[in-house]
Amino acid sequence: MKALLLITSLLFAGPLPIHAASPYFKATVTGTVQTRVTLGPVEFRIHTAPLNNKRIFQEFQVSPDDYVLAVSTSNLGEVLLLPKNSGALPAISVLKLGSDRQSITDTKSNVIHLIGDIVATSHTNIFQGLFGTISNTTHFNSTGTTKIILSVTAGGTDFAGGPALLKFKVVTSSHFTPPP
Repeated sequence: MKALLLITSLLFAGPLPIHAASPYFKATVTGTVQTRVTLGPVEFRIHTAPLNNKRIFQEFQVSPDDYVLAVSTSNLGEVLLLPKNSGALPAISVLKLGSDRQSITDTKSNVIHLIGDIVATSHTNIFQGLFGTISNTTHFNSTGTTKIILSVTAGGTDFAGGPALLKFKVVTSSHFTPPP
């Protein structure tokens, strides 16, 4: 019964206020972005570049001194840039799991597997018009979420307005509590 209550609260919890105790995990992104390079009128090549935390900070034009890349535990599948210090800096949603999703839970191994669509974004970078899928694996114990792993396969827009294919993994580490 205790496990069922925990699972229910993990899946159906509404968004927590930003000052709630540790509703976020720090995240590390590893993957690639593929874009098309035009070499001539009918000659194209695929350019593959790394997609990591550094690239995400560059795409959103923010500093790692001011922001931390995080995954929300209350809005499963949301990756955000959160301010490290109190002040007027806004939280920035990088990508979010949509409402069209399916999940399965293993209470013996304390794992939830969830797959769903990505909510389209209006960013003006490679995450612009993002579409695709997120596969979310959440590990938990009796006190709550312990680790989240997101595998993302998506399409977006490159700097020239052409297609960009994104394939990356987001792995969480320690909790992050934004300042009030």
